[in-house]
Amino acid sequence: MKSVVERQPWCIVHPTSRIRVLWDCTAILAILLEMSVSPLHLYRLDETAANIADGVQGFLTLFWALDMGASFCTATYINDTLTFRLVDIAKKYLWS
Repeated sequence: MKSVVERQPWCIVHPTSRIRVLWDCTAILAILLEMSVSPLHLYRLDETAANIADGVQGFLTLFWALDMGASFCTATYINDTLTFRLVDIAKKYLWS
């Protein structure tokens, strides 16, 4: 993999940076939480449990919306070259 030296915009993070790896680990936890909370909506829960499940589901929806934005702010490999250009990153994610 080639890494082209180019000026990195302040809003674009390297795909192996600590913040991105931490975000990905949080996404794994969010997936596990989704797997355990989403099925609860099929059952008749008491009001307190239903409110908690709705709150967690709302938080997870917000997280996944932020995750889409985080994907657009992460450098990506295009033809074995790491690119930090926002336009190229957006094109890759929109066409994949």
